[in-house]
Amino acid sequence: MDFNTEAGIFLAYALGILAVYFFGRMLLLPLRKLLKLLACSLLGGLALVLMNAIGSGIGIMVPVNLLTAAIAGVLGLPGVVCMIVYFSGVF
Repeated sequence: MDFNTEAGIFLAYALGILAVYFFGRMLLLPLRKLLKLLACSLLGGLALVLMNAIGSGIGIMVPVNLLTAAIAGVLGLPGVVCMIVYFSGVF
């Protein structure tokens, strides 16, 4: 083999490795955001369950489903307060 063929093979491998790296990064970033949303939704659902256990004595109940857990997970405490106000019938 001459030098030009070896250099071409080396460049092809290098470009292939770079392409795999960049495509992997592009696929990994949305996965991180999705996992963060899932973790926050689980914590929001746990907060709703705890809030329902504590608030059941005074008549505060918020249904626990995927949507309310996601709202509580993404918005945090303000989201939980807004859902309490919404589901209590104040507004």
